[in-house]
Amino acid sequence: MKNFLYYCSLPDSMSSEELYLEFREFLEGFSRVKCNKTDSLRIILELSDRQWHTYTVLCDSLRKKIEGILVSLWDGGDLAVAEDVIAITARLGLVGVFEFFSTQDADNLSLEVAAEIRAAIAEFGDTVGDPYSGVR
Repeated sequence: MKNFLYYCSLPDSMSSEELYLEFREFLEGFSRVKCNKTDSLRIILELSDRQWHTYTVLCDSLRKKIEGILVSLWDGGDLAVAEDVIAITARLGLVGVFEFFSTQDADNLSLEVAAEIRAAIAEFGDTVGDPYSGVR
């Protein structure tokens, strides 16, 4: 699997087809190799930022796989993880992940993570499935 620096060095502007291949390769590598949580989130964040800039929504099959990864990496006590998961969710329109973290029991969250979730709910509400709702 390619490392985080590889994904950082990708061009800022990529076609949706190029990004599809990068996402697919990452997801295949993630399922085969034990990956570092922080690097995995940062890689998905890099790719999701580039995807958002294509102004096209990533295909459902890849979005579902990414949702599964994000839920598996979730840590309600880690603000950095929560911020990354929320940012990826917003950029890719991941409704399933939004529903997951929106329904977390506040007793299982740090105060900072709970505040971040409340802010995300207020910001995205029922438009989370459309990453471009605020730019149209």
